[in-house]
Amino acid sequence: MKHVIIPILSINGSDSTGRSGIQADIITIKNLGGYAVSAVTSLTIQNSEGIEYVEEMAPELVVGQVRSVYREFRPKAVKIGWLNNAETIRQVRDEIVGCRNIVCSPVIMSSKGERLMGTASVRAFMRYLIPCAKLLVIKIIDAEIMLNMKIATNDDMVQAAKRFCDEGVEWVL
Repeated sequence: MKHVIIPILSINGSDSTGRSGIQADIITIKNLGGYAVSAVTSLTIQNSEGIEYVEEMAPELVVGQVRSVYREFRPKAVKIGWLNNAETIRQVRDEIVGCRNIVCSPVIMSSKGERLMGTASVRAFMRYLIPCAKLLVIKIIDAEIMLNMKIATNDDMVQAAKRFCDEGVEWVL
């Protein structure tokens, strides 16, 4: 029996602990039977105590990785996590817009409460990536920032999900 390769592209930042970011995406993709290909958006110096330093990749480096992957693999799905540059967000959207299976999981706040995405990047994520996402996986705190609303109840969560769907997302988790 021939083994079928199902390429899935992860566009995300690096978490040297392996608990999140591109490292966790690669493990998840492999465990689900996919073939992980990747584009690194940022490098961190971090451990379980928090993030000490972030080095953001220039837009041309991130987009260059995406283009290189697309030339060879034509991913069946794209998972987008930590993109912290508005111009990179816009250019990445232009490269992946033809993929029907886009999963967005924006990283605005770290698990330790550190702000990882600036206001311009949040606006760009809403404008360029949310409308083409089939699935949005988002933490409440990140949804509050993206939608500029407080989410405290189940009804608030439903309203937030509806607002994301009004922007073009098919499913919200």
